[in-house]
Amino acid sequence: MKQFSYTKSPELSSKIALIESLRSDILLKALSPSHEMELQWNTVLDRIYYSFLYKGNTVTKEHIASLLTPAGQKKVSPQDKQILKYKSALDYIHYEWLVSEESITKETITTLYQIGFNGKLRGQENEIKKILDYVQVNPEQPIVQAAIAQCLLLDLSPFSEENERFANLVFCLFTYKYGYDFRRMLDPEEYFYQTLFRYNEAKSNFSKTSNITKWIEYVTEGAVFQLNKVINNFNSLKNNVRDNQYVLELNDRQKQILSILDQPGLKVSNKDLQDMFKVSQITASRDLSKMANYGLIIPIGKGRSTYYTKI
Repeated sequence: MKQFSYTKSPELSSKIALIESLRSDILLKALSPSHEMELQWNTVLDRIYYSFLYKGNTVTKEHIASLLTPAGQKKVSPQDKQILKYKSALDYIHYEWLVSEESITKETITTLYQIGFNGKLRGQENEIKKILDYVQVNPEQPIVQAAIAQCLLLDLSPFSEENERFANLVFCLFTYKYGYDFRRMLDPEEYFYQTLFRYNEAKSNFSKTSNITKWIEYVTEGAVFQLNKVINNFNSLKNNVRDNQYVLELNDRQKQILSILDQPGLKVSNKDLQDMFKVSQITASRDLSKMANYGLIIPIGKGRSTYYTKI
C-alpha cells in the first residue's frame, strides 16, 4: 500500500462538525412518505445522470427514469445496460451495506465492481486488502474514512476500466456502512462532476506528494455543499408542493402490498399476489416491478422462484 499522510486542520475539523450538524437536521426533518420518495428518486436519477456525464456520455434524466420502469427494459442499448448496472450497484450498497456491522473486504470490492462495471481485476488483491485493513483498523469520522478509501483505491486503479467512477461508489459504500446515507439523498457524483478541475487537482496533489489532506478537505467541503442542498430541497417542499413527473404514486393495491410487508421477514411472490388480490400474473408483475425499481421492496432469487421482501 502506498505510504501517505494527512493532517486535520482547524478548517477540516470545522467542516466535520458542520457535517454532523447537517446530518442531525436531515435525520430529524419530518417528511411525508411521498415527499421523501420523491427526493430519493430524484437523487437516484441525478447520481446516474452525473456519473455518465463524468464518463463523457450524454444521457437525459427522462431517459434514465423511463429505463428504470418496467416498460423501459424491453430493448436496451449498451449504454442502457451500463445505466442499469450502475443502478444495481447503488441498490447493492443500500440493501446489503446500510448500517452493516460486517467489514468491507476484497470480496466486497470485487463484487461491487462486477455488479456495476464490465472490466476485470488486474491482480492487485493484496494491495486492496491492505487499503481496506488500514482504513477500517484506523477508524475516522465516516466521511473522512470514505474519502481516504476512495482516494487510495483511485490511486491504485486495480481494475481494467472505470476506476474513477468505481471509486465514487466506494465512497458511497463506506458512508452507507456507517449510516451516513443521509436518507439516500447525498449525490457525490454531482459534486465530483461539477468540480472536476478541483477533483483532478486534489488527486494530482496526492499522486505527487503522498499527502491526502487536500483530498479530504475537498471531499468534506463537497459533503457540506451537498447536505446544504438537501436542506434546501426540504425547504422548497414547504412552499412548492407540486406534481412532479418523478413523484412515485402507488395505487391502493400497491400500498396494501407494502402494508402486508411491514411485518419483518415476511415475503411474497407473484403467485401470492395473484391469489390475494385476484389479479393476473401480468398485473402482479407490474406491481412488484414498480415497487422494486423504486427501492420499496427487494427481489430475491430468479425466475419463478423470485420472492419480494420490504427493506
